[in-house]
Amino acid sequence: MSVPTTAEDRLVREMRRMKESAGLSYEKLAALTHYSRSSWERFLNGKKPVTRQVVEQLVTALGDEPNQLLDLWARARLEAGAPAHPAPAQPATDRSLPRPGRPPVRELAAATAFLAGLALGALLARAGRRIPAASHIALIPPHPSGGTP
Repeated sequence: MSVPTTAEDRLVREMRRMKESAGLSYEKLAALTHYSRSSWERFLNGKKPVTRQVVEQLVTALGDEPNQLLDLWARARLEAGAPAHPAPAQPATDRSLPRPGRPPVRELAAATAFLAGLALGALLARAGRRIPAASHIALIPPHPSGGTP
């Protein structure tokens, strides 16, 4: 007697088969997508729900057509009582997007540096000091003897 499988089980099994037939490790798959190695391991072992974005990124990483896998995903969603048509995903090939669940570190660092500069400028202006322009800073060449003058 066989155990009945759900559409989610079939989806995960097919995704795992596709990964294995492409000869990809979890690390290589993570390098090709916006998801980490551990996330892929959880998706493909059925420990974490598979989203449309996960399906699209796997298909894009493998260079396959998404139709069959997206049909399986839609059946799994319907079987679970969820709508099968959420908002379209961001393009899977755009590596400039942060990985889900991770803060956009570069953007946060740039914003923090900008705000710190504004705060410093405001403090100096309040203290009555002017920030010298770069053209007014004297550049002193090194002494020919290698030491200080």
